Amino acid sequence: MSLKNKFINDIKKFLEDTDKQTAIVTGYVDTPKLYLTLSVLNEYFNKGILCTSGIGDFKEIVNENGRYSLIPKNIRQDESFKIKDMFVKISLHTKKYNFNYDSDAFSVYFPIGNSLLGHSKSKQQLFEHISENKSSKILIITTADWAVNKSEFKDIADSIIYYDIQEDYPDEYQNVLNNSEGEILF
Repeated sequence: MSLKNKFINDIKKFLEDTDKQTAIVTGYVDTPKLYLTLSVLNEYFNKGILCTSGIGDFKEIVNENGRYSLIPKNIRQDESFKIKDMFVKISLHTKKYNFNYDSDAFSVYFPIGNSLLGHSKSKQQLFEHISENKSSKILIITTADWAVNKSEFKDIADSIIYYDIQEDYPDEYQNVLNNSEGEILF
């Protein structure tokens, strides 16, 4: 089984496990992690919420500065749009308000990296948002994974799902090895 298929199967196992609600999705390539995760979610859900700290930056990151068009250019907060067969909304996890998180919806938090977790107020807002989230499945997708301390999520995550890029992105994998003095952190 390829490492990409292992990642996809790990997401499916998490989604099918009724005892688990929250997973950390980690690995060294950010956009492919998100796209593969959304592709699998499309098989299980017809609606969901993408939670982020800023919509403009989020669209640029997800669409890779115009390379892709997953997120509509003019979409605004809490407007629905389609990704394949799913209706999705973008919500801010930095604002405290009563958003209707349905138990039959998923939530994806992205991008979650050191710049967010390094600020105590932002981290507190994020963790409060996650703890109040009533979605049946919550996936927290990390970025800049070499710098993110996953132990911060130990009290809120049921699972860690890792995308090993060794086969699919050999150049990036080699860069990680070179920059980490040969030590892969997962």
